[in-house]
Amino acid sequence: MDIRCLFVAFVAAGVVGCSPPPSPPETNAAPAAAAAQAAPSLLDSLEGAIALTAAEGASGALTLTHTAVTDATAEGGDPLVTVQLQAADARVLSGQEANHTPADLMAQGAGGVLAVALGLPSGAVPHFYRVTTPVPGAPLLCGPQGPASFALAEDGSGGLVVAGLTVAGFDRVANADGTEGVAPLPADAVCERAVYRLPS
Repeated sequence: MDIRCLFVAFVAAGVVGCSPPPSPPETNAAPAAAAAQAAPSLLDSLEGAIALTAAEGASGALTLTHTAVTDATAEGGDPLVTVQLQAADARVLSGQEANHTPADLMAQGAGGVLAVALGLPSGAVPHFYRVTTPVPGAPLLCGPQGPASFALAEDGSGGLVVAGLTVAGFDRVANADGTEGVAPLPADAVCERAVYRLPS
């Protein structure tokens, strides 16, 4: 008989009861990177050129061009996702989505460090893009210096958050329980943030 059982002797009735041991607390056995995989969002369904109307904090309309290409030679590989943002005055910002490493995936999860830095509502999943080839002329975001990266996310009310960032990636840290995590972004990581409206 399991020594962890609690024996209760009823002398008069001659009955001995045994209560089962308490159940261990539930744990999430899935790897942290898998748990942080971005859930499907509106951004995943965009393809081609999309006209964005300026809303909160935006200085003018943008055209967003979203392209996803899957390498046929890399079975099970992540698609190569590129985004280009272009203003009416021809300023352009291009980036490639960081959707490969565990740190990138954890940072972009709902409630992750990127969502916190962007001030997103609960459950919102941001997408992070590292700036690719710089375009001559004035940067599209973040003043004369331009951003190192940018992020897109739904704001929970039908809008699309477009934010420039001063960081090009995320720092991995070891959590107290031995798992891997991502360090919070610096307070000044978001150098510009605006909201746009997608076509209805």
